[in-house]
Amino acid sequence: MSTPMQIELVAALLRQGRPFDALSRGLLLLATAWLVLLASGIAKPHAAVAAALLASLLLALLQRYFALRVDLDARLLRVVAGQSAATDLATATAALDEALVGQGMLPRERAGRAWPERLAGARRLWRRQLAALLLQSLALAAALLFAGLHARGAP
Repeated sequence: MSTPMQIELVAALLRQGRPFDALSRGLLLLATAWLVLLASGIAKPHAAVAAALLASLLLALLQRYFALRVDLDARLLRVVAGQSAATDLATATAALDEALVGQGMLPRERAGRAWPERLAGARRLWRRQLAALLLQSLALAAALLFAGLHARGAP
């Protein structure tokens, strides 16, 4: 497979992070509302529930960070793939690196990396985004479990 096709393929994969981000935002809203209910005294407070909800919030922030990075990478990969079709991949890569270095988004010593390394890094970010969403979901599930146990009278 040619490198421009690999770039398009990874860009397409990264765009699949958008639904993960949307789901994470929904879970964040749920956890925030639950914490507000706990803080206002409407819901019965329990330390384990609150801790799991706070963990869910922190993991949502981590997921959001990865989602922003993944989305930026997806957009940049699409630009490079489009430019490489009009010129060549080396010229498009140099233009990308120059722009990133100029904006302080890439250290000069990391410019000029090979595409397999860049694409592996982009896929790694996508996997981290998914892992953060999974952990966020598990933390929220733990809060539900703890709330159920607490409602039944368990300590």
